[in-house]
Parts: sequence; structure tokens; C-alpha cells
Amino acid sequence: MHVRSEASISYAAAREDVQQRNSGSMQLGVLSVPAERIGNLYQLCEQWRQSSTRLILSEGDLLKISERQKEHASLAEIVSFQTGQMGPGNWLDIPFPLAEVLILNFSADSYFLPPFLENMENLKVLINANHSARPAELHGLSALGSLKNLHRIRLEKISVPPLSTFTQAMQTVQKLVMVLCEVSQVIHWDIHSIFPMLRELELDYCHGVETLPPGLCSLTNLQKLNCPDLVGLPEGIGGLGRLEVLRLHSCSSLEGLPDSSCELGSLRFLDPSHCSSIESLPDNIGQLRHLKRIDMRWCLGLTELPTSVAQLKGLTAVVCDEDTAYLWRPFERVLSNVTFQVPKEDVNLKFLV
Repeated sequence: MHVRSEASISYAAAREDVQQRNSGSMQLGVLSVPAERIGNLYQLCEQWRQSSTRLILSEGDLLKISERQKEHASLAEIVSFQTGQMGPGNWLDIPFPLAEVLILNFSADSYFLPPFLENMENLKVLINANHSARPAELHGLSALGSLKNLHRIRLEKISVPPLSTFTQAMQTVQKLVMVLCEVSQVIHWDIHSIFPMLRELELDYCHGVETLPPGLCSLTNLQKLNCPDLVGLPEGIGGLGRLEVLRLHSCSSLEGLPDSSCELGSLRFLDPSHCSSIESLPDNIGQLRHLKRIDMRWCLGLTELPTSVAQLKGLTAVVCDEDTAYLWRPFERVLSNVTFQVPKEDVNLKFLV
């Protein structure tokens, strides 16, 4: 598919999601169109219907929209737009009743979601990827509350408004990903009311996210939490009884884990790698009986481990470096099933030549 590289990642993620949900049985329709030629959508839907599972739209003159062309457009199941700045009046009223994935790639400081979005009853995945230099203000997010089949939302380089602006709970959303976003008032997020069924939360290098809202600890279905750059964790994080993955990679200002983290009875993978300010682990970390893997590379502040790590009988892999590997040597005999992995770092200075 001949599309711009930044769109390819979003397409691949969307395609994987749809294949997982439909076991590869559905056809895929990919529509990528520049804003100034958005009317070409209807002209080339006929080509999509008669040819392969993909459609690449080229530029052309704006055309009259016939009923027959609208009918062909309605067959698309993956819809992608590649535009600049879009206002509410720039969008055409396009019916996509079968679409399960909507990918909006754009470069703008301000962007309005398409009005037809709230009528996409089968939509499962929404990806908004901004490729401009600064986070964009995204308008129309409140319409997502009307989508009863929406499972996944991905926002890239978006200025996310306070959750208080959302008037409806998103009862079906299971995965929320924010990358390089600017987030407002995260400590006051009523996240458990807006996303009550959330299973995965990723906040990757988002400005304004130094701690997590206390309401996060009420997300009883949460299984994966990935939050780099945190300064602290909520004291009640132990209430996440189904959490299996806790990734705290590169939280360089994080000084430790709350004692309640030892109550994460389902935790299987703990990743505090590159958390250089952590000076100790909780004394009762041995209570994490289901923990199988821990990544402790570049935890340079640690000088010793709690004696309770000897109780981690389910542990099978410890990833560390030469500076932290010695901390585990006193426990090698009691943790006989553990594989200690010390990846070699490839320092390549050829770029200096």
C-alpha cells in the first residue's frame, strides 16, 4: 500500500485489531484522502468494490455525489483520511455503516472530528494521529459516548481536554492509548466513571502526566498499565486486582512503589527499568506470588533487595544489567527456576566517523 510512512503504523495496528476480532474473515477497505479532494471518495469506491481489498485514493476534481456512489462508500470497513486542518464545515456527510476502524491522520493545530462519526454504529477502533510539530486541539470527542461498539481509542500528539468535558460514559472502551499528548488536570480525572470497562491504559510520554488519578484504582477490569515519566503512583494501586502488567519504564523521578503494590495478586510482569531514583522495593514484594518476570535494568539507586524476594516462587525471568545483577546473587540458590538475563548493550560509534 503506497501511503505515507506515518500512516502505515496506524494502518497496521488497526488491521491487527480487526483481524483479532474477526479471525481474518472480513474484507478490508482502506480509504486515504487529502482534505482538499475529499469528494474523490465517492468516485473511487467503485474501484474498491471491484478490485482488491485495499483502495488508495488519488487526487481529482470534486464530483457530484450520486446515490450509487454513496452506496459503494458504505461498503468500507476500514476508513482512513489523511488531511490538514479540518473544521466542522469541511466534512461531507458520508455514510459508513459497516466501518469498524476509522484512522484520522492529519497535520494541524486544531481539528474537528467528522460529524458522521456519531453515526458509525459498528466502529470498534478510532485512531487520531497528528503529525504536526505541536499537540493539536481535538474537538468533538464528546460524540464518542454515543458509539456503543467502540473498543479502542488511540490519540497521538493531541491536546486532551479535562474528562469533565465528556458528558457520556464510554461503556465499551477497553483500551486507551495516548502518545506524546498534552493532558489537562489528569489528577482530577474521573476515569473510572468515563471508562468503567477499561482493560489497558497507556500514557506514553504525555506532558502533564506526573501522577495518576486516585479513581484509577477503581478500574476493577484493568489488566495492563503503561505509564512512563511518572513521579508517583496512587497509594491505592493495590486495589487493581486484575492487573497483570505494570510498566513504569523511564520514570526517572519515581522514588519507590507504594506498599499496596504488593497486593497486586494477578501481577505477572513488573517493569521499573530505567527508574534511576528508586532506592528500595517494598518489603513485602514476595507476596506477588504470580509474578513471572521483572525488568530491573538501570535501577541505579537500588543497593539491596528485600529478603522477601526469596518467596517469589513463580518468578522465571529477571532482566538486569551488570550494575544490578549482583543484587540477585544472594537469591540464586532459592530462586533456582529463574533465568537471569543481562542483555549486552551494543555501543556503536560508527556515526562519529
